[in-house]
Amino acid sequence: MAFSLLALSVALVAAAPPQPPWPSPLPAFASSWFGGSLDYKEWQNPSQMAQLSQYKAILTSWILPTNHTFTNATAIASEQAVKLKEAFGANGTTVFTYQSGILAPAFYPENKVLMDDPATYGDFFLRQNDGSFMSSETYCSQTHTTPAQDPGCLSYMWNWCNESAIDWYVHKVLGGMVTDSSGKGLNFDGVFLDNSDEFNPRGSSNGACDAHNATMSVHIETAKFFQSVGKWPIFSTTNSGASMQAEADLLWAAGAGFSKFWESWNPSLGAIVQLYNETEYGLPTVVHATSHGWPFERKPAISLNDSLASFLVATGGAPHSYFQYSSGWYDSDFHWSPLFGQKYGTAVAPPTITKYGNMSAPGEIWERKFSTGVVASVNCTPPDPHKFAWCKGSITFP
Repeated sequence: MAFSLLALSVALVAAAPPQPPWPSPLPAFASSWFGGSLDYKEWQNPSQMAQLSQYKAILTSWILPTNHTFTNATAIASEQAVKLKEAFGANGTTVFTYQSGILAPAFYPENKVLMDDPATYGDFFLRQNDGSFMSSETYCSQTHTTPAQDPGCLSYMWNWCNESAIDWYVHKVLGGMVTDSSGKGLNFDGVFLDNSDEFNPRGSSNGACDAHNATMSVHIETAKFFQSVGKWPIFSTTNSGASMQAEADLLWAAGAGFSKFWESWNPSLGAIVQLYNETEYGLPTVVHATSHGWPFERKPAISLNDSLASFLVATGGAPHSYFQYSSGWYDSDFHWSPLFGQKYGTAVAPPTITKYGNMSAPGEIWERKFSTGVVASVNCTPPDPHKFAWCKGSITFP
């Protein structure tokens, strides 16, 4: 049985949602990169710059600002973004720097000044019930060090239940990254805000705080401030379905535009349906497909072809939907593919879906045709409780 997909539980918003202010990379493919290095700054490495010159969106990592020093990261990150924008902006490449959406690493001076004065700013961070600060050593472990060796790698956890903490984060931490001393926006496009919907005060002294409302306050204030200085936020979110639409509606109603970053996007039927829905809803996206799914899952490896075909079927060449593929988050984990240099065009119609097998749990073949004559398809086989399989992709060129 074959039929054309008209809508997958999509309720279109009444007005067009805010879109990124830069031109779409179309007809070029919207390829994206999100790497980092502990050993060099990308803009000072000719070989790495040659690689980066091919991408249409560059997201720099927190790994760069540390560079073994764990100090002065704001200035280092801003300089990197400005240098990359100067190098590639004429090619239509967008450039974003990095900031955590929940952690306050001490390697940013705007955070350290708070951490060094707990008597004044202690309520800016979450505390354990015994009064000690909730902290994270993730930036230490990812760079093979410890707080004892490098105190700057330690992070406290922001308390988004405190409006003063939100104001400091938006105007001091982020403001210090994206503006110069006069308050004018620097020459790059925005900030990728990692883990931005994972604020969780449970188990803290502020356990009664409404985490969702607090997170939305951060998102709205960030987006509105960015808009005032010509910047765009990319929020890394885990919401899906109706909850993602509700979050988007809330931000859009406040006049706040944003893109969604989807970590470890994969060629599964559920992910394809969700990405299709979000694209049809008008949500700009950046999806990061990894070659092994989430690195800690014991699932089969994922091929670039399967991921890219699934992305094309789901987004249909939407003007601000970007695609990344790598084996990790370091420079050496990203490799340019000739598939990124193709011009796929835009979809001429919604996907066509063919269901087969047992109709109570069928397999599904999604196919989508593009204006260039390219045809992308994915075959998502019927669920098998004994063997997991990703959807298999195919891209046919005219």
